[in-house]
Amino acid sequence: MHLAFSSIDSIEMPFYSFSHSIFFDFLTPIFENMSITLSQEWMECDVRVNCVRPGIVFTESGFENYGPAGDMFLEKILPAMPAKRFSTPEEISSAVVWLLSEGASYVTGSVVSVDGGSAFHFLPLIDIENSSHLPIYGTLPRKAKL
Repeated sequence: MHLAFSSIDSIEMPFYSFSHSIFFDFLTPIFENMSITLSQEWMECDVRVNCVRPGIVFTESGFENYGPAGDMFLEKILPAMPAKRFSTPEEISSAVVWLLSEGASYVTGSVVSVDGGSAFHFLPLIDIENSSHLPIYGTLPRKAKL
């Protein structure tokens, strides 16, 4: 059986999405695991399945939708980004185009992060006072807490 396409690519929200809701936190590993599982199941049909995990993509219209919250987001997040910038739609689409190309013919079951090094980098959205907010069970040295 031959299909008209040779690659299925999903684009998912990153772990540190702007919404950072339980919805996105819940779906991210599902998309990644689904891509890996489907890549194994569809291998004998010559279908490749990969997943693209974009970083924060800046578009004027996207950030305008958030109003003043968008400005707060830029102020707090941009300095914490390892690359010190957001990505462009062109950078994300280039990764997808590569995955669809013959040059990626051996790539399947992969999660491609296009995020400027921010995949698991903590990005602060709210200010939290530097003191303990949860009780400690057991012992914890001073250097292990603020």
